[in-house]
Amino acid sequence: MAWFCSCLTVDQQRTMCGVHTTCCNRSNSLDERDAKRSKDVKVKRRSSDSPATMLLTFELPNGSITEVAFSERPLGMKFTPSVPLTVTEVKQTGQASKLGIKDGWMLICVDSEAMNGKSSEYVIGVLCKKASVLPLLYL
Repeated sequence: MAWFCSCLTVDQQRTMCGVHTTCCNRSNSLDERDAKRSKDVKVKRRSSDSPATMLLTFELPNGSITEVAFSERPLGMKFTPSVPLTVTEVKQTGQASKLGIKDGWMLICVDSEAMNGKSSEYVIGVLCKKASVLPLLYL
């Protein structure tokens, strides 16, 4: 499983926008320039609106519910390929790690829209659409 520059990934080499594509339309492979970057570069938003956020609601393994607000991409976590999408890995340098997300958390809402009863393709599509408006932070 590779870490993509898109919003997030799921197991079995499926990206969140389908097989072999990424949400931010970047290549799935990193070139030498990407590997040599030593500092983060933020990409400026196109509008002067307030900063975009994406609110994800998770059910934790102990049954409690927590909401996490993402404000940039990449999210830095991997999910199971089937619903309910469950976090399987958190990249240490990603925003998910900074926000305290852990393996085993189940995604139950995206921006207050309940994901129960929805197909994995639908949930993945909603995540891609919502994450696509977040500023991209190149790592």
